[in-house]
Amino acid sequence: MRRAALAAAIWVGAASALGAQTTPAPSPSPTVGSFPVAVEQVTVDVVVANRNGDPVGGLTARDFTILEDGREQNVVSFDLVRPEGPAAGGAEAAADLSPWPV
Repeated sequence: MRRAALAAAIWVGAASALGAQTTPAPSPSPTVGSFPVAVEQVTVDVVVANRNGDPVGGLTARDFTILEDGREQNVVSFDLVRPEGPAAGGAEAAADLSPWPV
């Protein structure tokens, strides 16, 4: 009788231990608000020449103003590319130095 009671106690203890080892439900992740975002970056190639058609050097991003529909836009990147040879077109290409909308 004692063996039966001991076996039953072990069986009940093992069953309850197995039941206690159930995998807990994953906690819900915090709700994070979301909204659609669009970013557009436009590359503008610019050639700056003086009245003689020679390239103007030493320019930085602060030397340029970018306008879109009359509103100033930020210059987020600026790369200076030096020409390998003389400016194409020479003085003829630099004849009209007025701003040109892009």
